[in-house]
Amino acid sequence: PSNTLQYYHAVPGGPFFNDEIGGADSTYSAPTIFVRSVDPEGEADIVAEGPSNTLQYYHAVAGGPLYHDQIGGTGAIYSGPLIFVRSVDPVGEADIVAEGPSNTLQYYHAAPGGPVHLDQVAGKGSTYSG
Repeated sequence: PSNTLQYYHAVPGGPFFNDEIGGADSTYSAPTIFVRSVDPEGEADIVAEGPSNTLQYYHAVAGGPLYHDQIGGTGAIYSGPLIFVRSVDPVGEADIVAEGPSNTLQYYHAAPGGPVHLDQVAGKGSTYSG
C-alpha cells in the first residue's frame, strides 16, 4: 500500500513474516530479488524503481541490518529493473538492467565493495518494457 516495498520471508516449513523495507512512496515498479550463493552467501539483493525514476538497491544478510542505496539518479530508469549476481568471474558482481531514458537499455554493475558502473548497451528506441 502507498507504494511501499514489502519483504515476505520464511524458512522451509515455517510461517511467513512480512517486513516493510521501503516506506510510503518509495517504490514504483515490481521489485526483483536475488539471493546470493556466493560471498556474502545468503545476502538478499533487491532492486526497484523509486521516486522520480530512480534506481533503488536494498541488501541484507540473514539476521543483519538492511542497507539501502540509490544507485541511479533522477530519470535513470523507466521500468522495473532486473538483477543477477554472478557465481563466476567476476564472482559476486551484481548486474542490473533496466529501460533508461528515451527507451535505451541501461546496464549497472558492481563488484562487491566496488563502485557502481553504468553502461548504455542499446541506443534510443531500442528498449520497451511493459
